[in-house]
Amino acid sequence: ELLTDRANADIVRLIVDLSRRFGLSVAAEGAEDEATFEALRGIGCEIVQGFIVGRPMASAQLRKWALRHA
Repeated sequence: ELLTDRANADIVRLIVDLSRRFGLSVAAEGAEDEATFEALRGIGCEIVQGFIVGRPMASAQLRKWALRHA
């Protein structure tokens, strides 16, 4: 609910900011669409996981996907 709930957006922003101040990377889970992906990038999140990156797939497909996106 990053895009629809101000309190959730503030919490995500705070966690990313705090983590960066400690020199940590943050991986965000749930980037299912372009709008959420862009919002996370705008907050400063460097790593995302979700349907925008890749759908669930069999291991044979994963190898091909990884080679295309390396």
